[in-house]
Amino acid sequence: MTQIGSLSYAIPPAVAAASGIIIIAIVMKWAPASPSRRLFVVMVTGLVLWGMTILGMRVTSDLNAAVVWDQLAAVAIMVMFLGFYHFSVLYTNTPGQRKALAVGYALVAVYGISTPFGGLVEGLRVEDYGYAPIPGVMAAPAMVTAVALLLAGVRTLVRRYKMTSSIEERNRLLYLVAGACLPLVGTVLDIVTNLPPVGIWTNILFCGISAVALLEYHLLDIPQVARRTLTYLVLGVMVALPYVLTLLVLQRLFGARLESFWGYLVTVL
Repeated sequence: MTQIGSLSYAIPPAVAAASGIIIIAIVMKWAPASPSRRLFVVMVTGLVLWGMTILGMRVTSDLNAAVVWDQLAAVAIMVMFLGFYHFSVLYTNTPGQRKALAVGYALVAVYGISTPFGGLVEGLRVEDYGYAPIPGVMAAPAMVTAVALLLAGVRTLVRRYKMTSSIEERNRLLYLVAGACLPLVGTVLDIVTNLPPVGIWTNILFCGISAVALLEYHLLDIPQVARRTLTYLVLGVMVALPYVLTLLVLQRLFGARLESFWGYLVTVL
C-alpha cells in the first residue's frame, strides 16, 4: 500500500518549508542589510521551494501533476546549492570567484531550461513509501554540478576557518559546513538509491543547524529578540521530528486504519 496523500507522507516537507520560512522572515527583519544576507536568503529560499514542491508532489494522486512538482523540486535543489556557494564567497569576502560563479549560474540556468522537457526528472514511479524519481538525461551532470558547488562553498568556508583566530567565527563556519553537507547527502540518496526519501529530513536538520548558528554564534548579527524566536523554532523542530517519526511508524504498522478521523485524533493527542 502506497503512502501517497497520507498525513505522515505530507508532514515532513511541510515542516521543512515552514522552518525555512521562519528563518527567512527573521533574517529579513533583523539581520543588517548586506550581500551575504541576501544570498543566505536565496539559499534558504531554495530549501523552502524544495519543501513546498515536494509537499505538492506528495499530496497529489495525479501522476502527471506529481511529475511537474518533482521537476520543480529538482530546480529548487540547484538554486539552494548555488545560493550556498555564492553565500560562502560573499560571507568570507573571497576574491577571484567571478568566473566560477558565472559558470555556476549558467549551468543552473541550462538545467532549469531543460526541466519542462524532462531533463532533470523524466518521470516518477510508485513505491510502497510513495513517489520515486526517474532521472532524466541531465540528472547526472546536474548532480555533479551540485556536488561541485557544495565542495567549492565548503572549501571557501574551510579556508576562512584556517585564517581566522576568532573562536566564535570558527564555530559559525563549522556549523555552516556541517549543515550544508546534509541536504547533499539526502539528495544523492534520494536519486541513486531506492531507499525511502531522506532529503526532506536532512533539510529539516539543515534548518536546525542554521538556527543554531544564528542563535548561538551570531551569524549575520541577529539581535537578541530574534535569537529568542529562533530558540522556539529549534525547540519546535526538536518536537516535530519525533512526532513525525511516530506518525511514519504508525502509518507503516496500521496503514489505512490510521487514515480515519479518529485515527488522526488519537495520533494528535
